[in-house]
Amino acid sequence: MKRFHRSRLRRPEKIHDDKAFAIKVLGKYTKVTRPAMLEESYQAGIDAFAKDPRVPPEVFKDLSEQLVGLKLIDAAAAQKTPLTAYYDNRYVDELERAGFFKRLWQ
Repeated sequence: MKRFHRSRLRRPEKIHDDKAFAIKVLGKYTKVTRPAMLEESYQAGIDAFAKDPRVPPEVFKDLSEQLVGLKLIDAAAAQKTPLTAYYDNRYVDELERAGFFKRLWQ
C-alpha cells in the first residue's frame, strides 16, 4: 500500500516540474487552444492541489451524516463506527516520517 501511495503522489510532481508538458497535455485532452486559458487552467490546478495527501477525519464525518440523511446507512451503525474505519492515513504518515514529501517537493 505504501508503494501505491508513493507512485500516486509522484504524478503531481511532473505537473509542477514540467509546466510546458502539463499545459500541452491539458490542451490535448480539453481541446482548448488559447494559451491564456490554458495558463489559467494550469494555475488553478496547481493552486488546488494539496501537497499533504492526508484525509482529515471531518471529511468522513460529513460524508457519514450525508449518507444517514439519505438513508443509505443506518444512523445507529454510523454512530458506532469510528471515522478511522473509512480511511487510514498510516501509510501517508510513514512516507512523511521517511522524508518522502520533503524530497518530493524540494
